[in-house]
Amino acid sequence: MIGMILAGGRGERLRPLTDKTPKPMLPVKGRPLVEWQIELLKKYGISDIVICGHYMFDKIKQLGDGSRFGVTIKYFYETAPLGTGGAMKNTASIVDDTTVVIYGDIFTNIDIKNLLTFHKNKSADATIVLHESLHPEDSDAVEVDSNNRIIRILGRGTNVRLTKSSIYVLEPIVFDFIEEKCSFENDILPIIIKKCNVFGYTTDETIMDVGTLQRYSEANKEAIK
Repeated sequence: MIGMILAGGRGERLRPLTDKTPKPMLPVKGRPLVEWQIELLKKYGISDIVICGHYMFDKIKQLGDGSRFGVTIKYFYETAPLGTGGAMKNTASIVDDTTVVIYGDIFTNIDIKNLLTFHKNKSADATIVLHESLHPEDSDAVEVDSNNRIIRILGRGTNVRLTKSSIYVLEPIVFDFIEEKCSFENDILPIIIKKCNVFGYTTDETIMDVGTLQRYSEANKEAIK
């Protein structure tokens, strides 16, 4: 099993903090956010980790080979930004098993064991973690059926509070649909929802997008609890 961290965003909404530090390396309770993600993956037995990125990637690579965390880290550098889907596709040469994907601006304590059990029980090709967003105005609402199968992504500006997070479980078949440069959310999700078994895993666990200054501050408060 593989853990994938997408760490390529420039973090424009976090400026000036991200002028000199890539978003995943911003400290949450004194530790880079990405270290929390690595430790979470390790906690649930995922020790093969890939980190994808472009912006200030040399600073992210200072995490090293993963040995100090008890994991193995491989880095996939994008010479030019490929989008979230393109970043995933860039790793296709080594993706041959179930992959847990976490975007590099997510602070979470999600129980990955329960998530994977749901994914396997549904025989899913892809599972999207869903939650009630604290900021539904800029989160993509999701419609699911009675079996938790995803019907469609409703987008933003709806009255539906159930929204998708940036945490996925993907089987290798999903990577066959991904282009070399694309947005996973906008370009690929609509395709695989129609052609694959895509389910939504709903949770009330902490899942915080720290992509703005306010949310970054809230994540630090949440981590201290």
